[in-house]
Amino acid sequence: MISDTLSEIYKMLYDAFGPQHWWPGETSFEIMAGAILTQNTSWTNVEKAIANLKSAGNLTPEALHRIDLALLAELIRPAGYFNIKAKRLKSFVDWLFGDYGGELTNYKHRPIERGAFGSKRNRSRNSRFDFALRFRQTCFCRGCLYGTNYFTSQIN
Repeated sequence: MISDTLSEIYKMLYDAFGPQHWWPGETSFEIMAGAILTQNTSWTNVEKAIANLKSAGNLTPEALHRIDLALLAELIRPAGYFNIKAKRLKSFVDWLFGDYGGELTNYKHRPIERGAFGSKRNRSRNSRFDFALRFRQTCFCRGCLYGTNYFTSQIN
C-alpha cells in the first residue's frame, strides 16, 4: 500500500536527518496562520504580520473569529495582499468554528477523506469547504498539530 511505502520513506529520512523544525511557529494555530500569510510574500514580512497579531492579542482562533475584517487586514498588512489574506484567515477560522467548534483538537481527530480532493463536487473555487479542503491538503499536514512525534508514533 502506498501509505506503508511513504511511512517507510519518512522513517528512513527521519532516522537519517532527525526533526527538521521546518516551519516556525510557537503554536499549531500560528503555523496554520503563517501558511496562509506566506503565500506570495517573503517570510520576513510574514514574521512582521504575525508579530502584529501577537502584540494585539489576536493570534488565536477565538480572537480571529471575533476581529473586524478591516482591523485584521491592517494588522497583517506587512504580509502583502492583506485584504485577500484577511478574508482567507477569516474563512479558515469561520470554517474551524462552524465545523469544529473552534477547537483544533476536534479538527485533528477527524479522519482524512480519501478521494475528496479534486472531485467534481469540490471544485468550486469560492466554496468555503473547497478552500478548507485545499488548505488542509496542500499547505497543512497533521505534523502541524501533532509535531514530528506524530509521524514517528504512527510508523513505530
